[in-house]
Amino acid sequence: MKFITAAIISFFFILNIHAQSGVNYDIVLNGGRVMDPESGLDAIRNVGIIGDKIAEISAADLQGKRVIDVTGHVVAPGFIDLHVHGMTNRAHVYQARDGVTTALELEGGIAFLREWIEAKRGKSIVNYGATVPHGNLRALAMKEYSHYIDEARKIIETEGFESPKLMKIMINMARSGYQPLSDQAMVRLKAMINKEMESGALGIGVPVGYYPGATHGEIYRIYEMAAEKQAPIFSHTRGFGMPGIQEAIANATSSGAPLHIVHANSLSLGEIQVTLDMVASAQERGLDVTTEVYPYTAASTSLESAIFDEGWQEKLGISYGDI
Repeated sequence: MKFITAAIISFFFILNIHAQSGVNYDIVLNGGRVMDPESGLDAIRNVGIIGDKIAEISAADLQGKRVIDVTGHVVAPGFIDLHVHGMTNRAHVYQARDGVTTALELEGGIAFLREWIEAKRGKSIVNYGATVPHGNLRALAMKEYSHYIDEARKIIETEGFESPKLMKIMINMARSGYQPLSDQAMVRLKAMINKEMESGALGIGVPVGYYPGATHGEIYRIYEMAAEKQAPIFSHTRGFGMPGIQEAIANATSSGAPLHIVHANSLSLGEIQVTLDMVASAQERGLDVTTEVYPYTAASTSLESAIFDEGWQEKLGISYGDI
């Protein structure tokens, strides 16, 4: 079924039971299946739009300067995608065609967030946001990689965030994922996280599955920081299966940090129901723990990542023919 997204600034429907008589709307979406998750509405309705806001939803006929027959289509508020990695306008075009009007990079986050927000301001075709990238910042906090901070800033200023030179820096810092943080680096990391939070981050992205060198203690301290600010943690948990998911939920429970576990289906491997039961149980006990699953059967990641370290066939239950 095709989707038609009624994009509005507030992202909320203004619901009215009866049509306003005599109103000539700018646009009328006629005869579509209107679905509103907030109110639970799921029915054939006509939608009247004035300017950039939905002014009327009615079973009665509506008059408009432009009437679009959307019979057989779904009319819904713009979708908010919590798990986006493509954050260029080229990627946003495809997202918009899927009905996404807000794209958020919450798992991995984006470094130099203030500059990134300013670079997209007034240019992005969808709403956008990101978290603090714990993985990138922990590398920059290490003394041997700290010189990349100024280098990255210079590239961003002169060539922008889409420069391939930034990706080269990430590749040059890849070894950091297998190194623990020193006490001094942890102090620097906390200061960097605080600065990025003040720049407008929506939480802290902790994809620790990609940097196995991070100790359990380091990750817990990040949860503590999040709890102090009541900022949510968005985590690709350590490894695959129950141990990493249990670590994340235990950290959230003992620290008080809000937690969102990303793509539970791939992280859980064959134990997805156990993960869902754990999350449900945490919620019943008043904990702010949520998760997500994607609807497709394939996963996507980088071949050079820690996911494919030695032993990946046994761990994931796949081999080269499955890639």
